[in-house]
Formats: sequence, structure tokens, C-alpha cells
Amino acid sequence: MTSPLYLYGKVGDKVTVNVLTPVSDTNPTHDGKLTATLQRGGNMQVNGKSYDSIDFNYKSAIKRLPQLKYGAIVAKSEVRPTLREYAQKLGLNENETSDLLQYGQSVVTSDYVFLSFFDHETSHAILPITFDPKPDVYRNIVFYFKNLDQKPNYSIQPPKFVKIERKGFTAIEISGIVE
Repeated sequence: MTSPLYLYGKVGDKVTVNVLTPVSDTNPTHDGKLTATLQRGGNMQVNGKSYDSIDFNYKSAIKRLPQLKYGAIVAKSEVRPTLREYAQKLGLNENETSDLLQYGQSVVTSDYVFLSFFDHETSHAILPITFDPKPDVYRNIVFYFKNLDQKPNYSIQPPKFVKIERKGFTAIEISGIVE
């Protein structure tokens, strides 16, 4: 599972992030805990370098993922427009959307894919993160991709979207699980 974390807020504010599940392939380098100083435009400084997100792979904190009953089954060629629509309805900004589109296209390897995302509560259980100080707005979105060799003979419910209302110190976590 791969994950970028975006932090937005008052320039100069320091934020300590603690990921409460094992992490690897981190950028910037960290062991699950780091302190970032917020900069303009969603950038942050960690250990003297500027980043637009904190990237890492993680191990899900829950062993058995709940079955998703909503989402979309789309052809590989429809992954990009479907993810763009989801991002717009969730209120992701251009940088977050671009990263999501790039990730989605990299993990879809079959002709079709079941594409969905977990609700905030389940996403937080999968990837628990704490912040000091606590964000005014925190949204954790774990996307789900299941590669399918053929289009199934059933349909599923469309997802319900809760648009992110950004204010004050905002933390947005977007990650993906692929089956």
C-alpha cells in the first residue's frame, strides 16, 4: 500500500506526524514519526528539504478488509476519467488529483477494474495516523483497486461522496490498496 500525506496550514507551523503501522520506502526518510514545518502552497520542510507530500508504503493495521459494496467497474481505459470524477467529487486539489491519477494508472494491470474507496472510519483503521497539533480538518481516503480479467455480470451501487471542506490546518491522506 502506498500513501502520500498532504499538509496545509499556516506558514511556519510545526506538525508532528505519527503513523501507527509499519512503514517502508519513505520520502522523506522516517520511521513512522517525523516533524514537518508548513510552507506556502501545501509544501512542507522536513530535515531542511522541501516536499509537497510525505510519501510511504505501509502495512494495513487491520488484517481483514471489509467488502466494499459500492464503487464502479470500469474498463482500463476509463480508470483516469473515473478517478478524476471521484477526485472532483471528494474535493481533491490538482496536486492530489494528479498523484491519484498517476497511481491509479500504474496499478491497473487488467482489462477491467473494480474501483472504490473506504469510508473515513475504515480508512483510519487501515492506516492510523496521529498529528500534533490535531488538524482542523483531517481526511483519510484509502482507495481500492481490484483487477478483473473480464467484466462481471453484475452491477454495484455508486459511491457516496463527502466533499472535503478545507479550513485551518488540514491533513489529507490518500492511499491505495490493490488486489
